[in-house]
Amino acid sequence: MYLNFLLSMVLLTALATLILLLYVHVLIFVGENFKGWKKHACALLAFIVFSVLATLILFEVIREIKNFREEPMLETASIFLAYGLIFLPGMYYLARNVKKLRKYGFFLQRGQKR
Repeated sequence: MYLNFLLSMVLLTALATLILLLYVHVLIFVGENFKGWKKHACALLAFIVFSVLATLILFEVIREIKNFREEPMLETASIFLAYGLIFLPGMYYLARNVKKLRKYGFFLQRGQKR
């Protein structure tokens, strides 16, 4: 039981990292090759796909933890902790590439120009 849970969390972590890696590279590709409304439309489409995949991962985490835990408060804390840890490596990669993405107009702070 514990081994299945651990294996599923490791696989979800790898999947979430892969999704964020692809998202960052798609944004870089879009920023390099498109301008104006086409760039924003492609970035919006990439964000929608990323959001759906991230939500599917959240539902899988909830399903796995519901099978593993039965206390409601501990279950909620476990879901938040697991979801945060699953996306941590991908967010680190995103943070490392945020300057490159800002160069193309993504993730700008309010009022910041390219």
